[in-house]
Amino acid sequence: MKMITSTECERGGTCSNPSPLLQPVLGTDKRNPIFSVCRRGGTAPSLHVYYGAELLEVVPEDRQHPAYKLLVARLYNAGVKGLALQRHFQVDRKTMRRWGRALQSGEAEQLIQALAGRGGRRKLTPEIRAFVGVRFPEIYGQSRVGYSQRLRGEIERVFAVKLSGECLRPFLKSLRAELRQECQELVVAGGMEKRETPCVCPPESPTVAVGVPAEPWPVAPSRPPPGLRKESPVFPVSAPAWPVVRFCHHLGLLLFSAVLLGLEEAVAEGGWLLKQWLATLLLGAVNIEQTKLLDFEDLGWLLGRTLRSLFPQRQLLSQLAQGSVGPQLLRFNAQRVGAAQRRDFYFDPHTKHYTGMQNVLKGWCACLRWADKVLHSDFFHTAEGQPVYFECADNYQDMRERFAALLPRFRQAVGLPAGAVVTCVMDRGIFSQEVFAQAVASPNYHLITWEKNFRPGQWDAQKRSGQYALERTRNNAQDKRVYRFEYLDQDWAKNPAMRQLIVRATNPQS
Repeated sequence: MKMITSTECERGGTCSNPSPLLQPVLGTDKRNPIFSVCRRGGTAPSLHVYYGAELLEVVPEDRQHPAYKLLVARLYNAGVKGLALQRHFQVDRKTMRRWGRALQSGEAEQLIQALAGRGGRRKLTPEIRAFVGVRFPEIYGQSRVGYSQRLRGEIERVFAVKLSGECLRPFLKSLRAELRQECQELVVAGGMEKRETPCVCPPESPTVAVGVPAEPWPVAPSRPPPGLRKESPVFPVSAPAWPVVRFCHHLGLLLFSAVLLGLEEAVAEGGWLLKQWLATLLLGAVNIEQTKLLDFEDLGWLLGRTLRSLFPQRQLLSQLAQGSVGPQLLRFNAQRVGAAQRRDFYFDPHTKHYTGMQNVLKGWCACLRWADKVLHSDFFHTAEGQPVYFECADNYQDMRERFAALLPRFRQAVGLPAGAVVTCVMDRGIFSQEVFAQAVASPNYHLITWEKNFRPGQWDAQKRSGQYALERTRNNAQDKRVYRFEYLDQDWAKNPAMRQLIVRATNPQS
């Protein structure tokens, strides 16, 4: 009898057994004199386990198959050398030990968790997914803000499982896509245009409509994801051509529609995006990251063109900040408050602690009571306190130097006439004989500041130039306080070209 090897079969020899041959995987040794494992190839590879010369079992050669894991666990518990098992079965020794202990424990739940691996202990179980699928349409229809937090709170109360927002985010994203697709199909079936996508909301939610007809308008029914309950009836195509009532978030923006439309017209480049950012600020989103809490579908109805992605918003913001958009915005703001017709302004510098990445010079920071990186913001306000112009600077120049260069740019941005004489009221930081000399020589602006170190001997009642009184009402309309002021108007001794006003205030309680 001649033994035909696999090499001869490959070369065309006659083989009486055409099935794949067994290849030894785990042999016997001193610690394992009985068990041997062979591999059988083919379309469905399998492992043949022999107890001596007898075939004990056949398991699929699939590392994720439970029978494969149970085989490794039994061999580990039988005392087979762990290094040999790790080399032949490609399983970590700690994992084999966990499988073996779970098999010996006799507890089905522990064995299931051990065989399932890391994915077997996921918090988002099928039961929780089904619960979220039932509750999501109602909660999402009531409010687009905080629905994930509300769902997680209900899951914690019902299942005693605390989930993170990131755990639910992919599943909620798929539910929103399904809900949006069903709304589009519903609107098309009702005879509306496809671009109109009404929000899904419960029947008790308030509706917003203009020009309500005598008969009630049909409301587009909400449809939950398929399989949860019976679908609501849809409107036939031959329904009356009445406008469909829809719930709309952020409707308060209509109060500022005149300002938002004026802003878009005033700024040629990126006006639509500036309109969106101003609207988000009015809605409480103080930065681009917080815009994810807003309902952009409803913002599209109210504003028109919108941009939702965060990264493109940051890129466009950087581009607009480097162009001519800043002066256009300042000019638009000055027109809104009528700054060109005013002649009295406050110059109010603000110094804040700078925590950014730019190389900024250090200066005195009052909030820290220490010298650190600071940012100076020089504001011009109207007499009513409305800001009309500002610039940012570091500590390279003193406020007195910045003011001389800032004033011409302020006049141009606000749109003041060429010969208009303005009066700037400012803090004592401007106090300088050089600055005062420039103001005296300038024909188009005046300065008003204050002088410290007043001495009681400077007041002379005989030279009083005038007096006036201010009446203030307290909590009770009958409870009034009268504050009396007297003042001296004279030439300043340090510079006779300037006026000095000494004001004396009388406390009504004295």
